Amino acid sequence: MIINLIQAVFYLFIVLVLLRCVLSLFLTYDPCERSRRGNNIFFNFLYDFTEPILRPFRTMLPSNAQLDISPILALTSLSLSLQCVLSIYSHIFKFG
Repeated sequence: MIINLIQAVFYLFIVLVLLRCVLSLFLTYDPCERSRRGNNIFFNFLYDFTEPILRPFRTMLPSNAQLDISPILALTSLSLSLQCVLSIYSHIFKFG
């Protein structure tokens, strides 16, 4: 069903953001240094895939913060969005 596909996409985003958070504890990544780090295809993919999700939250937060909480906000919004989509879907097909 379509709802399973939507749910899988949300879970994929959640897992990739979590993976980026864990990897950022061990690796530093500067997109400006991409030409020097071109060999790390996985981390480049992970950065390119998750940055559009995290960037809007980073712009809302103060730039002088010591801790980047944008992944927490992104994960919370992804989880809430998924719950909203599931709720709307169940109401449409329950009463429709």
